[in-house]
Amino acid sequence: MSKLPTYEEAAALREVTRLVVPASFIDANDHVNVACYLELAGGGVGKVLSQCGAGPHSALAPNSSIFSAEQHLTYVSEVLLGEEVTVHTRLLQRSARAVHAMSFVVNRTRPALSLVFEVVLLNIDMRTRRTAPFSHEIAHSLDVEIERDLQASWPAPLSDRMSLRL
Repeated sequence: MSKLPTYEEAAALREVTRLVVPASFIDANDHVNVACYLELAGGGVGKVLSQCGAGPHSALAPNSSIFSAEQHLTYVSEVLLGEEVTVHTRLLQRSARAVHAMSFVVNRTRPALSLVFEVVLLNIDMRTRRTAPFSHEIAHSLDVEIERDLQASWPAPLSDRMSLRL
């Protein structure tokens, strides 16, 4: 993985979620459970894709959904009960049928980057349960968001294990 963004860099990205960590997120080690990190980070990317028209409730693609093909999580600093966190996303690239994206969980209580989440997602035709190209409208919306996210002043900290087949 390349150099991680600073707290300030990650926090400057599009914010999609803000919450105070509830007791239900805490595991036996008294910090946020891995499943909750995945829900926060994956949900953040899901919100952006939904805003672009992709996903299971899309009017632009009513027979489509998004499946996760690969994920990589990097824990940077723990988050505890009652701390405020935000989730920030960055779309990196897309192919006709897939999107490569990242989420960053930021601890606002103790200013720190807490989690880096990298994911490759596939557009699925739910009638055949096979990958399918994004509609032209969704592809255009994704391209607009990717172009916007390319304006970040720092390189995405890729895991070097994931990529799209273009």
